[in-house]
Parts: sequence; C-alpha cells; structure tokens
Amino acid sequence: MKRNRKLARAISDVGMGEFRKHIEYKSLWNGAMLLFADRFFPSSKTCHGCNWKWEDMELSDRIFICQNPPCPCFQVPQDRDQNAAENLVSLADTY
Repeated sequence: MKRNRKLARAISDVGMGEFRKHIEYKSLWNGAMLLFADRFFPSSKTCHGCNWKWEDMELSDRIFICQNPPCPCFQVPQDRDQNAAENLVSLADTY
C-alpha cells in the first residue's frame, strides 16, 4: 500500500462508502432517523454555547477556547472533539 498511494486511497474510499451504506441500511432496518452533517460543517470551530466561530483554528489545535465575552463558555478550555460532538447533537436537535 505504501508504494501505490492511488490504490490505497481508492480502497480507503470504498471502505468508508461501504460503512456509510451499512449504517444507512441498519438505521432503515431499525426505523431510526439518520442525519449526515455537511462535509464542511464547522463543528470543531464553532462554540457550542454561543455559535462563535474560531476562523483560524488549525488541525493541531486540540483545545477550543471561546473568545466571545457574553458566552457562558468564555475562556473555558474545552476538548475540541467534545465541543464538535455537542455541536453535532445541537444540529440533530434542529430536525
């Protein structure tokens, strides 16, 4: 796989496509609603408390810190992934 990157990428893309089809099938089978967030939805860059967006956040930044003073999460360090998960839950609650 290291020698042929195109093949490795094609295999990994197929794997994710198969995973998505399996999840869709299982949710339909169980009568559950399945939602997919847009690929570019800024779940990691947005504060879950006030929707303030950290525009220049990089992938190496693992801690999210809101810079919006009226927000209850102002200057509170949060795990980036936990913040993203809370944003995705909020997105799902709108449906």
